[in-house]
Amino acid sequence: MMPGIFIEDFERTECTEFFHGVIGRMLILSARFESMCSSLALAIDVVGARTSAGQSNETFDALVDAAIKKYRTTNCNINSLGMPEQVANAMHQARKARNEVAHSLPVGLTGCLDTKLDTAEFTDNLRPLVDDLVLGDIVISLLITVFNGDPILNGSFINVYKSKVWEWITTEYES
Repeated sequence: MMPGIFIEDFERTECTEFFHGVIGRMLILSARFESMCSSLALAIDVVGARTSAGQSNETFDALVDAAIKKYRTTNCNINSLGMPEQVANAMHQARKARNEVAHSLPVGLTGCLDTKLDTAEFTDNLRPLVDDLVLGDIVISLLITVFNGDPILNGSFINVYKSKVWEWITTEYES
């Protein structure tokens, strides 16, 4: 007899595939947000290292190495950006949503989910997480756009973006 600690239910149904797909897309959005925060924090430090190092490649390389090792968490990366409080708060809400998606949301969601989850309740509970992540994604995307000197997209694109992400996450695939 197998101990009860192992996964025993490997049934995959249409409903289960939907839930797993939603969680997977939420993880993609979460990883994107985290990666972009890390990239911008590192880029800012590298630019600062170039300015501090002047013309010495050895000094520059040492400063870049220090910058790469400096940031280990999304929290540190967000704090290093030096944003106004309201913007930083939105970024931290996105970070908390990312942590919820990565560490709590998928817990216990193994096996056949047809009887374990209610689709409407599940998606209702996801809505605030998606809203926070999308706002964080917009903020970090705009910050990177400004950092790169690229033109900022118009407000109509940003207004539609949230609904496009929501649809991507929650709409079932039809072949």
